[in-house]
Amino acid sequence: MTELRVLCAPGTNEIKVSGDRDAPAELGHAIDAGTGWFALDRSGDPAPYDLARGAVDIVTAPSGKVVVTSDVDRSTLTISGERSAFSVLARNVLGLAEDGTVGEHAHIDYFPDHFYLSPDSAPVVVLEPTTAEQG
Repeated sequence: MTELRVLCAPGTNEIKVSGDRDAPAELGHAIDAGTGWFALDRSGDPAPYDLARGAVDIVTAPSGKVVVTSDVDRSTLTISGERSAFSVLARNVLGLAEDGTVGEHAHIDYFPDHFYLSPDSAPVVVLEPTTAEQG
């Protein structure tokens, strides 16, 4: 995977996903495929977040809405759910990657009766790269 970074704040359960120009598209395609494991760069200061994750693990489940969690013990961002729910999430991430502008972001947050996110899913912000990240 390209330069993808996943930062988290365990106290608030918030997650930030960012990276270079190709990272959101690669993540979106992996979600759409329903499987993938990617090692991530943990270097650098994660501030204002607390921790950088060391991997992303995408796991298809036989049923259920998407659950995004940050596993502190494994230093992993886990994305699990059924394929139909993955498809909607993938379209959201790919839409940002394909149509977003530099510095734009998308909030992927549960709300009551959400059609593809589980109430157990952590809030996520996916960022389009900044000019500096595009290098």
